[in-house]
Amino acid sequence: MKRKIEVFDYANEIMMYYDMLTHFVLSNETNPVEKMHITIINPLGQRTVASGMMMAFSEKPFANLAAKIIVSEHIINDNDHILKQLIVSKEEIEQLKKTNLFLVESDISSED
Repeated sequence: MKRKIEVFDYANEIMMYYDMLTHFVLSNETNPVEKMHITIINPLGQRTVASGMMMAFSEKPFANLAAKIIVSEHIINDNDHILKQLIVSKEEIEQLKKTNLFLVESDISSED
């Protein structure tokens, strides 16, 4: 069964919505070589808070970036709760060393 994929183009920014993921591709208007990719694991159509990963590459000084992110429809006031979920754990670092993959958990919860 082929699934319907929605693609939206916002002046060189693209959003692709799937059942399990939403992808964003953003371009630097000054230097289009630089792009930022955001993947949200549990789209906000199903929950008010979702986890994901932000990845980017900068031409100067040739720097890579990968970070856990939390996206919410509402302001989350509990900063300590958010920080605990965004900090890379020892287990994640060990898994990164073993597999050479930076994986993000999808069990983000909000405690407003």
